Amino acid sequence: MKRYLYLFTIISLTTFFSGRLFAADPLWNKAMSYAAPENVEKATGMRMLSREVNRSSEVIKTVDMFFTWDENSQEFILLSADEDGKNVTDREQRRNQKREDDRRDNYIHQIFNPEKVDRLTLSPRELTAIVNGRECRIYDFHLEDDWSMGPGKPKPVVEEGMVFIDLESGMPLKLSSSMVEGPDAVKNFQFNLSGGPGSKGLWRVFQIKMDFVAQMIIYKAGGFSMDFEYED
Repeated sequence: MKRYLYLFTIISLTTFFSGRLFAADPLWNKAMSYAAPENVEKATGMRMLSREVNRSSEVIKTVDMFFTWDENSQEFILLSADEDGKNVTDREQRRNQKREDDRRDNYIHQIFNPEKVDRLTLSPRELTAIVNGRECRIYDFHLEDDWSMGPGKPKPVVEEGMVFIDLESGMPLKLSSSMVEGPDAVKNFQFNLSGGPGSKGLWRVFQIKMDFVAQMIIYKAGGFSMDFEYED
């Protein structure tokens, strides 16, 4: 495909400069440290609410699940699941176990993964922004990634967005992105995250929201959304 020649050119031109940016940018290095899986403050509970909508944007299915953090296994354990008023806990526990077996890593977002540094381009803006009363540096990013989508090799994906980093602490406070190039099966994908200091002073995630629309040939509904809320 044409994208491979394009990606090769972009990576060749930006790897050196992006590497210099990371090395010379102490604020971004702080953000990377806060977002490392071993440093992230874990919430005690998580709610995952998913909605499926039709082409008229009417909700046709809702699944509401609650998890608790287990210190021994260092994982969120599913407590209950409800689908349109019906208890489906047993079914979702089996599905959740399969997802855990296939899990790639624990990074909240791949822009914080040091193994992806040669596939990430950062562009800090001159102007700052206020998020939750904190002054933030805005970084535009371009990430060449790949997603596992069932059997077969991971599919190449290009993701672009913005991340807001607290100038004082270096914590990521807000991130928003969208897929600009990817597999034919996915028509649109949006990702939004909010975070900040937790009760222990470490970085933690407060909410994640994902929305996607797949191509109609494989997906009959209009779209799908998932909201994650983390609680103490």
